[in-house]
Amino acid sequence: MSLLNKALKDIEQRDGEHELALEPTVQLPQARPWRNVITIVAVLVSAMVVIALAYLLIPQAPEESEAAHSAPEPKGLVTKPLEKQPITLKQSVASQVIQPQLNEVDGEAELRRLSNRETRVTNESTYNGNKNGKQRVSPSQDSSLSQSRQLPDTKEPVAEISQDKMLESAPKPIIKQPRTSKTESPASAANATQPVTSSSDTAVKVVKALSVQQRAQRWFEQGQQSLRFAMTNEAIKQFEQAVILVPEHEQARSSLAATLYGQQRLEEAYSVLINGLKVAPETLSWRVMIAKMAIEQQQYQRVLEVLGDGQDARATQLGNNDYWILKGSAARQLKQHDIAKVCFTELVRRQPNVAKWWLALATSEDALGQYHSARGHYATALQLGGLSGPSQQYARARYDSLQDTP
Repeated sequence: MSLLNKALKDIEQRDGEHELALEPTVQLPQARPWRNVITIVAVLVSAMVVIALAYLLIPQAPEESEAAHSAPEPKGLVTKPLEKQPITLKQSVASQVIQPQLNEVDGEAELRRLSNRETRVTNESTYNGNKNGKQRVSPSQDSSLSQSRQLPDTKEPVAEISQDKMLESAPKPIIKQPRTSKTESPASAANATQPVTSSSDTAVKVVKALSVQQRAQRWFEQGQQSLRFAMTNEAIKQFEQAVILVPEHEQARSSLAATLYGQQRLEEAYSVLINGLKVAPETLSWRVMIAKMAIEQQQYQRVLEVLGDGQDARATQLGNNDYWILKGSAARQLKQHDIAKVCFTELVRRQPNVAKWWLALATSEDALGQYHSARGHYATALQLGGLSGPSQQYARARYDSLQDTP
């Protein structure tokens, strides 16, 4: 154990000596702040140099483009300040034509400089040739050459292309010039906006004002259309409008009266027809309508009043059978057989194949004591046939009773 302990102690001593041989502290390199300062200064200087170079170099591009735009033209150049030159209509048009060229700086500037150089060389060679050949130069050429020579001497020239030459010198193959409409006077522009119409077109387009009769006819047609769709109240209003416009409108007043009568508005219908007769008393159709309404109401005297003797000739002329039927029926009811005989005689003449007219004529003659004629007319009615059962029995009985009558 002692030997082992001693060996361990020796090892510990060796380790302790080895550890003591190490440096007791960590040695740091000495800081040098002046190096950092130099680095910072160098970076700042570099940045300033870059900024200075950028400031000097960047404005050169607009100057070159401006110089390219202001390059001298062979003809028509005027070195005048731009502020003093008044703006005219031609200059505004020229600026509109040249403005698209100025927008394409990169391609056109180089082409224009080349064309200007070629033109200048051509002009100089022409001038030299004329001088050597002792040829006379025109004043316009002399002035253009002198202007082209004086242009390089000016320090800051502002090239202003003349109004007419600038349009001619524009490179047409490269730039597509916009189409500009010609300025026209207000009077010509106003005339251009108006359509040109011939006399025939004007006659077609002009809407003629409707006459009173045409307006009344349109109201009447609208009323008929309303009746087809069972719009009775609307039809009455439309017929009234037609009658107001043209009081003597026969169809409109008749349709109005018939519609009112269909609505059981008898007095209104009768009033409409009576007012119509005051305006046009010769209208037979209105008289016949009044007679129909009166006979349905068993107002036989009104029938005879409205269908007076003064209307017989007109009824015969118009061939109105209703006139004779209504008047003859009312007269027979009122025991006025002479009037009834006249009416039924006219009906027999018009419709000889109708048995009932023969029977009505025979009845009127029988009442007047004209038995011989009455018996013959009874026989005719029985021969034609078509009578109802009671009418046929009455005709047979009267025919047999009048057989022995002289």
